Amino acid sequence: MFTGISTDHCVNTMVRMAGNFGFATAIVADACHTFDRQALDGGVIAAAMVHDVHLASLASEFASVRTTVQLVETMAGAD
Repeated sequence: MFTGISTDHCVNTMVRMAGNFGFATAIVADACHTFDRQALDGGVIAAAMVHDVHLASLASEFASVRTTVQLVETMAGAD
């Protein structure tokens, strides 16, 4: 399970490296955060967009993406 700041840097790197080493990984999407980023044209890319794009990219290849509620429900069912 991965959480942290920032989704597009630290979380992204940890998840990709763990996946490359063969670990099954999951990201708790609502327990991660990032910041607005400056676009190459000088505009601003909203933090929510940066976060969503990186989660979508990781979900297709490196990790399952879950919310805190989904994680708790899965853990409660494991008993």
